[in-house]
Amino acid sequence: MIKDIVIKKDNGSYGFSTYGESMSYFFTMRQLLSHYMTQVLHAEPAVTQNKINTLKAFTDKNFTKLEDYLEKLNLLAEYIGESDEARFSSFLGRYFLSSLEKTKAKLYQTELPKAKDKFDNPFRAVSNSFLEAYGTLFMKAAPLKIKIEVQDAEEDINEPQENYSQVHSNNATNNNQNQYANNEKAAPIIEENKSILIPGSILLDGYEKLFNLAPPLKLERENKEEFELNVELSKDVAQENKLEAAALEEKIIPEEPQKPKDTRLPGQILIEKEGAEFQHSRPLVLKKETTVNTEQNNDLLKIPRQTLLKHYVSLGSTVSKYMKVKDSEGYQKWYSTLSPVHKLTLNLNNHINKVLRHEQVNWQEVFNQLSKNYKVSVDIIKKVKQETEAYSEILKAIQNILKQTQARGLNAHTAQQMYSQLITLYENKDTTSIKQSELKIILLQIMDEGLKDTLSRDLLNLLSIAKEKYPLE
Repeated sequence: MIKDIVIKKDNGSYGFSTYGESMSYFFTMRQLLSHYMTQVLHAEPAVTQNKINTLKAFTDKNFTKLEDYLEKLNLLAEYIGESDEARFSSFLGRYFLSSLEKTKAKLYQTELPKAKDKFDNPFRAVSNSFLEAYGTLFMKAAPLKIKIEVQDAEEDINEPQENYSQVHSNNATNNNQNQYANNEKAAPIIEENKSILIPGSILLDGYEKLFNLAPPLKLERENKEEFELNVELSKDVAQENKLEAAALEEKIIPEEPQKPKDTRLPGQILIEKEGAEFQHSRPLVLKKETTVNTEQNNDLLKIPRQTLLKHYVSLGSTVSKYMKVKDSEGYQKWYSTLSPVHKLTLNLNNHINKVLRHEQVNWQEVFNQLSKNYKVSVDIIKKVKQETEAYSEILKAIQNILKQTQARGLNAHTAQQMYSQLITLYENKDTTSIKQSELKIILLQIMDEGLKDTLSRDLLNLLSIAKEKYPLE
C-alpha cells in the first residue's frame, strides 16, 4: 500500500500524514544519532555507518510514535553503545526539537509538489486513489476461474426459427414443464475454492467496516483565492508608510480634532431620555451578544493562518535592534522589505501595546485605515490582530516561566537554549498531543527532577491557554 507523507486535509490545507510525522521523527533521530556517535562517542566511521544503515529496521520494530522514543530511550542508547543514558537524554533534549523543525521543513518542501500533483490534479480520476491504496491487493489475488456452459446457448442460436409467434408460443408452453429442469442447470458454474479469493472479496474482508463508516465523497472545488494576501503597495502608500515607520511608537492614525464633550455622564443622559422605558422593560439577557462574538470568532477561524509565532518574535527582535542603536534610516529600509502581513503585525502590535498602557484605541478606525493603506480586507486585519495578541501573551508567559524557574535554580545557559525551543513548541500549528510529547523531549535536558516537574506543570498549563487561542487539534 502506497503511503503519502504529505496529504491534503479536510479544510483544504496541506500537512503531514501520520506516516509523514513518523518519517520526520526517524530522519531527525538518524541525523542526531550519527552526530552523537561521531562527535560524542568517537565511534569508528564504519561502525557508525553500519548502525545508521540498520537503524530503519530497528526503529520499525521498536518505535511507532514519538512517545515510544521517550519511553524507550534506553533501547536507543544501547543500540549506539552509550552507557551514560543521562548524557544521551540531555543531548536529545537540547537538539531534537530544533533538528526536527529543520527536517520537517525540508521534507515538506520535497513532498508538497508531489501531494499537489496528486490531490489538485483536475484530471485525476477517483479510481486512481482507489488503485493506489488497494492495488497491491489486486496484484496478489489469484485469477478468477469461471466455467460457463455454452452448449444450450449455441443450440438455440443455430436452431432455425419458423416465426416469432410460434417460438414465443412454444417457449410459453414449455416454460412450466422445464422450470424444474432449468433451476437445476446453473448457467455460470464457479469452482469453489476457499483458498482462492477474488480481489473484491479480499477488499471487503479487510475494509468493509471502513466503507460502511466513510462519509459520502464530495468533489467540490475550493476557492483558494478567497483569503490569499498578495498586495503591492502604491508609491504614495509606500512613502506614507516610510514616514510613519520613522517613529516606532508614534501614532499610525492621525487623530481628528476633538469635539466639545457633554459634561453629563452617559448614564445620566440615558436615564433622562429613556428612564421611563426601563421601568417597563424585561430583564436583560446576554445570550445574543455571546452568540455574536462566538460567530465572529468562528468566522476568523475560517481564515487561514497569516503569520507565525517565530515571525512575531523575529520582528520584535529586529525592531529592538534598530531602536537600541537609533538607526532610523536602517529601520526604514528594512521595513520597506517586509510583506504586508508583517507590516500589519507591527502596526497592530503598536496599538495593542497602547491598550496595555491603558490608552484608548478606536479599533474600527484602525481597521479601516489599515485596510485603505494596504488594500487588505478588514477580516484579514482582524485575523492578524487576533494572532498578534495571542503571540504577545504567549511570549510574555514563556519569558515569565523561565525567569521564575531561573530563580529556583535553572542554569541561565539552559534557560536561554530552552527559550528558542519553546518558541518552536508553542508555534501556531500541529496538535496538542504532538506538542506534549515534544515538551517531554525538551525537558530531558533538565536533570533536577523538582525543576523538571515544576516546569512541566507550568508549560502544560500554558499549552492549554495556547490551544484556546490557536486552532490546534
